[in-house]
Amino acid sequence: MALREHLEEIDSQKARLVEAQNYLGLEHLTMEKGRLEAELSDPDIWSASPEKARGLGSELSAANADLEALSSLASVIDDASTLCELGIEEGDESLEAEVVAAMADANKRLEALELRSLFSGEYDSSDAVCEIHAGQGGVDAQDWANMMLRMYSRWATNRGFELEIDDVSEGAEAGIMSATFIVKGRYAYGLLAAERGSFQNRVWAAPKRRASCCPISRGPRKSGLSWILPACPRPSPSSCCRRRK
Repeated sequence: MALREHLEEIDSQKARLVEAQNYLGLEHLTMEKGRLEAELSDPDIWSASPEKARGLGSELSAANADLEALSSLASVIDDASTLCELGIEEGDESLEAEVVAAMADANKRLEALELRSLFSGEYDSSDAVCEIHAGQGGVDAQDWANMMLRMYSRWATNRGFELEIDDVSEGAEAGIMSATFIVKGRYAYGLLAAERGSFQNRVWAAPKRRASCCPISRGPRKSGLSWILPACPRPSPSSCCRRRK
């Protein structure tokens, strides 16, 4: 693909960046950063109200993270645009690989920010408290519940989150009967909010097949308090393979 053909996509990325700046509130973030820094510069705030100071510190970290994400994305898109225009001007198609790499990086960052636009709930940016229950299926369901716990642990690690096991009830022979765990990280609850339901593990065994079900629920955690949603109703065999919201 010729360099000139990349210009349209770069323009599209610039437009998406402007949209990201709008829904993340770039101007508001800049003002909030100044306000928070001013409040935290008070030397007495940590001794007078350490809890408030920690809250302000968390807000400042979040604002800085958003501003850095927008700033670095703008730099990547500008680099792609500059390289593309330079290659066209000098007739140097060898720059195309660098342009494509910069565009791919920008697209990945844009998708992450666009996902953020969906997190408009009050608790979406909070930690998440999750419960897994083995449900029906005996030992097979208990083993499946344990596999789900490991799956969420890997998912949290890959996302850069911390997963803290709060309570585990071991199974009679293998696996677990239930587990409660906390996923700690910004937007943990927003990302996990759709995970409530029954998850099925089909087990094939002669002369018949059976299915093990594992209900999971989750709730946000904010300001040191935990909201734990009720565990999903134990599914009947006929509803086992349906995912309930």
